[in-house]
Amino acid sequence: MPMLPLVVLAVLAQDTASTPVAMWRQEATYRIAVTLVDSIGTLRGTQELRYRNHSPDTLRVLVFQLPLNARSVDAVPPPGETRGYTRLGEATADGANLALEWPLAPDSSLVRVLLPVPLAPGDSTLVTLAWESRPSRWPGSGQHFDFTYWYPRLAAYGPDGWPEHPFDPAADSFGEFAAYRVVLDLPIDQVVGATGLPVCGDPGWAVARRPVGAPVHWWRYSPADTLNRSVMDADPACRHTTPGRKTVVWLAEQVPDFAMLLPPRTGTRRETSGKSRSACCTRLGKNG
Repeated sequence: MPMLPLVVLAVLAQDTASTPVAMWRQEATYRIAVTLVDSIGTLRGTQELRYRNHSPDTLRVLVFQLPLNARSVDAVPPPGETRGYTRLGEATADGANLALEWPLAPDSSLVRVLLPVPLAPGDSTLVTLAWESRPSRWPGSGQHFDFTYWYPRLAAYGPDGWPEHPFDPAADSFGEFAAYRVVLDLPIDQVVGATGLPVCGDPGWAVARRPVGAPVHWWRYSPADTLNRSVMDADPACRHTTPGRKTVVWLAEQVPDFAMLLPPRTGTRRETSGKSRSACCTRLGKNG
């Protein structure tokens, strides 16, 4: 009889260990429209984020990362550097104006968006944000722009909640895995490379190829991707009529971030992974 409690405990421990843990991942889809103001090196844009809550928790806030603001509290920037930033404008959720909180102030690399209606498990909301971003710039950058962390990026909600801590450029940082549709309004001679694939418009690869006259091998969509094909064939966003400007539409799926490289001169090559995944790579030319 004295051994009975130990046996019961062993059985309970074995039963607990065999119980599967429910796994979930949030669902996010970005639709971003952005204009490059190349004379001052800024992006001005609006984004719609459709966010579905697959967690078991009811959410009352969403948290966005603004990494370009990470060093906004520094007293003096490095010599010669133009400080980067992201500034938020109007914010709405399902048409209702949103209140913002800055929990790390004076650090502004993270912002809470207070939802007007709590987001129950299984529900979704559409958050719209207007913003302006400028990356840090150095003298002589010219028409070369590196845009990483350039939009208000949704943080990844997990079992421990929202990651509310200052952004550390030296540490690995990631957002929620998401799908992106990005409409770029660019100067007509601007070259662009980015996460995912261009589905309509001219990214400028043909005129920027190195060496001169070399072929550019790339697909506008993967063979199995009917969504990309329909966008390429009919997307009205690429019917740009403003003189001196062009529109390029980019799609990416199941990625934790969307980055862009906008050099004036670049080489290009196409690489594939698997049967239906494609990625474009850019490499700088000697004057890029």
